[in-house]
Amino acid sequence: MNPSISSPLLFLGAPGLIGNQVIPALINAGFSVLAGSRRGLSVGGAPGVGVDMRDPASLARARQGVAAVVLVISDVKDLESLGLNAVAAAKSAGVHRLLWFSSFGAKPDNQARFSRRHPVIDEAVRASGIPYTILRPNFFMQDFSAFYGEAIRTTGTIFLPLGGCAGQPPRSARFG
Repeated sequence: MNPSISSPLLFLGAPGLIGNQVIPALINAGFSVLAGSRRGLSVGGAPGVGVDMRDPASLARARQGVAAVVLVISDVKDLESLGLNAVAAAKSAGVHRLLWFSSFGAKPDNQARFSRRHPVIDEAVRASGIPYTILRPNFFMQDFSAFYGEAIRTTGTIFLPLGGCAGQPPRSARFG
């Protein structure tokens, strides 16, 4: 993706841990970014756009004039349908690039529910015909303070359900 002032990038799922770190970096790199979320919150200097991934009409409105879409979906009950809706809307809007934050270990037989649910969206992204990038991040450093901070402070130990992921260090989503 090349920075473009005239064609903004829509970052869906903007107010989360990833968006709060990545959006300011994109803006500093010269990208024009719209922060998409149900509440239309501004994030990291990007103006907020109200968009509900459960509502195809809302997705279509948000995609008008957008050159690229970044898609991040948290672990919600209807993750798959949200992702499929977002990819379909990107395709119908003629988006030029799609960046999907999938999950490490994304495969149907993964024991971790979150990773087991991503392959459906991965395949929809691949089949969309839109040039794409699928990222499969491991853990981010901010996960430790946000989700495990209290346990780390009180026990001095980190407990993670990683199974066969031993030896893969956490990655930081901070740029710069």
